[in-house]
Amino acid sequence: MRLSSITRQEGSPMKLLHSHLHKTLIGVALATFLAGAPQAAELFSQSRVNGGTALDGAYSIGQAFGFQNAERYSLSAASTWTGLRWWGTDADENLFVVRMFADPSTDLTAPEIRTVSGSVVKTAEAGVSDNASNAIFRYEMTLSSPEALGPGSGYVSLFLDSDSDLWYWLEGSGGDGVSLFRGVEGDSWHQGAPDLSLELIGRQQPGQIPEPAVPALLLLAAAALARRRCRCGGR
Repeated sequence: MRLSSITRQEGSPMKLLHSHLHKTLIGVALATFLAGAPQAAELFSQSRVNGGTALDGAYSIGQAFGFQNAERYSLSAASTWTGLRWWGTDADENLFVVRMFADPSTDLTAPEIRTVSGSVVKTAEAGVSDNASNAIFRYEMTLSSPEALGPGSGYVSLFLDSDSDLWYWLEGSGGDGVSLFRGVEGDSWHQGAPDLSLELIGRQQPGQIPEPAVPALLLLAAAALARRRCRCGGR
């Protein structure tokens, strides 16, 4: 009776194989599904440089004076853009103007593509300063609505719209070593060092062709199970 009880609890080798295979396939399918579900992350990153150079980034639209800066980004795939981060000195986070430009490498007077809107949160970066020992803050904008960005490069322009306040955009790392700057609207853009701190937040858009991994695994598993059943039936 004890042997019979043990046999029933353990089950036949085929039942154990079937159960193990079923659980494995469910696990693989779930992992593949979760891996394929795009999550919000950094689409592009040039994080701040502690002790780096900070460039004058205050420009008054009404008074038409100051400096505008722009930093190049590059995306490897079509993406849904949901926000951005940048670093600089202390300022009123509600006064920033964010614009998107095409790559003006051949046309330095390229007009803006569009101005983007959203809510900005400012956070002090403890222990981080520029090369003039000014305290540095992280600014993060969440776009009012997500936007589609295609693969390739473009430019993000940032400035503090104020005729009385100063603001400096902190250097970033990992780029091509240059950024763009200009004075008033309509002026040509010029290149100069350094990179500026900038991160684009969002998620890559899923591909048009479904991933074949899970169906292929299911077919292979079914074929293997059928072969084992045939062998067992022939004994």
